[in-house]
Amino acid sequence: MKILKLIKYIYLKYGLLTGAKKLSSYLFKIFYYNIWKLSPFKFCISLYGVLIAKNFYGSHSNSFKYSLIAQYGKFFSNFLKNQKEASIFIDVGANLGIYSLIALKNPFFSKIFSFEPQRIPFDNLIENIQRNSDNDICTPFNYGISHQSKKSFLKIDKKDFAKSKLVVSSDGKTVDKSEFSKSTIFEDIELVGNKELSNLLDLDLSKKIGVKIDTEGHEFFVLQGLMNTNFWQNICWIFMEFPRKANHQRCLDIMDNEGFKIAGKVGDGDHYDLLFKKV
Repeated sequence: MKILKLIKYIYLKYGLLTGAKKLSSYLFKIFYYNIWKLSPFKFCISLYGVLIAKNFYGSHSNSFKYSLIAQYGKFFSNFLKNQKEASIFIDVGANLGIYSLIALKNPFFSKIFSFEPQRIPFDNLIENIQRNSDNDICTPFNYGISHQSKKSFLKIDKKDFAKSKLVVSSDGKTVDKSEFSKSTIFEDIELVGNKELSNLLDLDLSKKIGVKIDTEGHEFFVLQGLMNTNFWQNICWIFMEFPRKANHQRCLDIMDNEGFKIAGKVGDGDHYDLLFKKV
């Protein structure tokens, strides 16, 4: 019954020809996902063209599934594969590392830094990097990026760990755990920003930098942290998720004031991604 409703929805929304293409793509992804379930191998070939460790039933199985069947779309992945503006890529909120792995396929990148504060996806990130590259181009960090360096915590989403998030006040202060119910699950993490982030990366300031930010609502404070580094002026493009509960206007104001203009958009409504380029 669900399949029939989906078919009806697709055809009513997109018409016959486009609807048929989207339905074929949807059915192929179901087939591809289930074929890999039967595979005896530890790693699967993602439709993004990289290898990722199997995780069909783990706490981050949704992230694995979306990475396997290219559910995140092809806009940014194609951009990463072909861009020649930035030779350094900073992946903020790397999760399992799908975009870091895609960036590894672009020889123009001389260095990739992947930041993931949550322990389980960070372990998967390391495993995926090692399987896809035998050099030291990609360096993973078990930190989050924010407006200041400090210890904090994630509020864990029990249904989908990839949606776990930092819960802070409007000025970025860490909320007390006592404000949550006793059944809430937390994970302690470390955040790095400003001078500490500059020292950690120690970048060649003659090179251009590209950044991806996907932090489930913490994007504004990530931008603040980046702005106070010694390499902010070297950033030539930023791809950023704008989730439903984020303060979109504060992020847009920063980007506009710092000379970044929108070069691409994916999605609509109150949840979308934007590619910014410095003009």
